[in-house]
Amino acid sequence: MWQKRVEVDSLIQTAALLCLVACVSLLPLKSPGLEVDHQQTLIGAWHFKEVIWRGNRIPHPKPDLRIEYEFYVDGSSRLRWNFEGEPGFCERFGQYRFDGRELVDKIVSVNSANRADCSRDPDMQPGRTASTPASVEPGNEFWLTINLADDDLKYVFSRRENEPMPSGGHGLSFKSVGRHAPKLLHQLKL
Repeated sequence: MWQKRVEVDSLIQTAALLCLVACVSLLPLKSPGLEVDHQQTLIGAWHFKEVIWRGNRIPHPKPDLRIEYEFYVDGSSRLRWNFEGEPGFCERFGQYRFDGRELVDKIVSVNSANRADCSRDPDMQPGRTASTPASVEPGNEFWLTINLADDDLKYVFSRRENEPMPSGGHGLSFKSVGRHAPKLLHQLKL
């Protein structure tokens, strides 16, 4: 009798465990208070690597063009590009919001050492706010989507890991500049 009681208890425990596993698997993946902070997924330094056009990945169309996009914890951003082997660059600083589907980036200042032709680019005009479909994808990719001729062109950026911040030799690492970005902008008089 005692042995049958142990077997029944064991069966009850097994059934309870199976029920618990089944119930947990039915819970929603997102619970209130446990939502993804999409802005945090974007924080870091990204470099342009390729485009996606009509579903096809196309290697970097201008391999000598270097585009860097950086996003900081405090909501500030930095966009910079230059052509390898050519003098000059274009660089601007902004304030951004990212909800996982759209990047809203307001340009707050441009680097006074920018090439003269930078001012013609809409991405280099202080006060301008751009809203662009965007996403962080598996494989450490950040996609910006531009609509061209009723088709989407996706700019694909890869996350840069543990590299010094490439901004005029300020000597700051990417990890250290995030919380100091507004003070840094003021010190550089940008």
